[in-house]
Amino acid sequence: INGGTLYLEVVGNAPIPISSRQVEVTNLEFRNLTDTGDSRGGVWVRMTLRYRDALSNDFNYERELTFTVNNRL
Repeated sequence: INGGTLYLEVVGNAPIPISSRQVEVTNLEFRNLTDTGDSRGGVWVRMTLRYRDALSNDFNYERELTFTVNNRL
């Protein structure tokens, strides 16, 4: 996160923004679930998203998201 914008960064490449100016991402947290004894493994993610009104430039919506992701091959 830089200035509220969420970026995807792959080693050797320039960071790519994956959120817009109208969406601010804060409080981003990751937890590795593999080491917690959870048999599914994966990653726990929590973040706060705020949506900015394009006309007033004020934030008019905020939501905390919590989810888990995993990859099975």
